[in-house]
Amino acid sequence: MRLNSHIKVLGVLIVICSALFYKVMFDDYLFLSSDSISAKSVSQGIDIANEKYGEYPIWMPWMFGGIPSTHSMQNISEYYFPHQIISAIKLLGIPWFWNFILHFLFCGYGMYILLKKLKLGFYPSLLGASCFMVTPWMVVNIVHGHGSQVMTAAYLPWVMWATIKLKDRPSIRNISILALLIGLQLQRGHVQIAYYSWIVMAGYIIYDYMLSRKIDIRFLSRWIISSMIGICMSLWIYIPLLNYTPYSGRSIPKWINSATDWSLHPYEMLTIILPSSY
Repeated sequence: MRLNSHIKVLGVLIVICSALFYKVMFDDYLFLSSDSISAKSVSQGIDIANEKYGEYPIWMPWMFGGIPSTHSMQNISEYYFPHQIISAIKLLGIPWFWNFILHFLFCGYGMYILLKKLKLGFYPSLLGASCFMVTPWMVVNIVHGHGSQVMTAAYLPWVMWATIKLKDRPSIRNISILALLIGLQLQRGHVQIAYYSWIVMAGYIIYDYMLSRKIDIRFLSRWIISSMIGICMSLWIYIPLLNYTPYSGRSIPKWINSATDWSLHPYEMLTIILPSSY
């Protein structure tokens, strides 16, 4: 792909983001919702406790009568590698909302790369990238304080692109690329969003098997290696989470609906094929 086409795509995506979020990107405005305030309160509470006692608090008594911090995935942005780099925008006086805009652009550009990999033309790929980036679900989550969900979803086209790339050219380099993308997506800490990537990858593997009527052992083994490395990149988040799970209300059978309210319930898998079927 020519460099000129990449510049055009990024230019169009930036224009779209600017038109949608002009005031919060370039003016003194911000989106304010109950979830945004809650997340900010948790962050401030942890910072105050850290300053007072000189160590990161592992228990938060002010939420639900008391819950652990990291074990319940509260305020875990520091465990997300790109957060360390993106935090530099604060030093430049750039509004923190640009953190989400960068992930929006990453999301749209990733979809463009994926569609080009699937051999679509420039304009269909650009249209698909633009539509995916401004899907109502993406926009409403940003507005209502669920930015980390959008950041997690932004990796979906990239993970799929890397999976196809690994299928086409099995190599250590492509194993590493897929592992890195899986790891970073899991580090963002939204399992109920990240697992859509696994559904898509599994669908691709099944589709590949149906086409060739045989299992590609080379590809499958390399994909498993990439997945395991990616999971290991985020274990410092998920090992504490698994330890806490038996004590969480969402692990109680009668509350299972609560645990799946914000993701695709197994019964709803049919909607992947026919969106209005459930």
